[in-house]
Amino acid sequence: MEHERRNNSRLAYEVAARLFRDGAPATSPGVKVRTIDLAMSGVCLESPEPVAVGESFDLELSLERGDMSSEPLRLSARAVWGTAVAGGVQVGAAFHKDLPALALTRLDVLLKFVRGELSLPGATSGR
Repeated sequence: MEHERRNNSRLAYEVAARLFRDGAPATSPGVKVRTIDLAMSGVCLESPEPVAVGESFDLELSLERGDMSSEPLRLSARAVWGTAVAGGVQVGAAFHKDLPALALTRLDVLLKFVRGELSLPGATSGR
């Protein structure tokens, strides 16, 4: 059995997310899922639909704040583990190692924003 190690820390944060199964039509709206935590190497999410261990899929992430949202970031992933929870399944997924450099850069920026290391241009602190 292959043992996968996390090579970076996970950040507990919920972002808007949709899961797109391999082979789904281009017009598919995907399945709305909930992120539990996120890292450069992968994600833990809850899905209302089953996801098989070993299944590959695309995950589209976007930050939403008030009436603003970021451009969706689409990443390819593979389910590493899954467990039944109320209303669906919790899935641990690893992002594919061959993600394009631009996708990795955008993921890094998203994580820095979520951690508070970056802010929106013109944003002011809550005073």
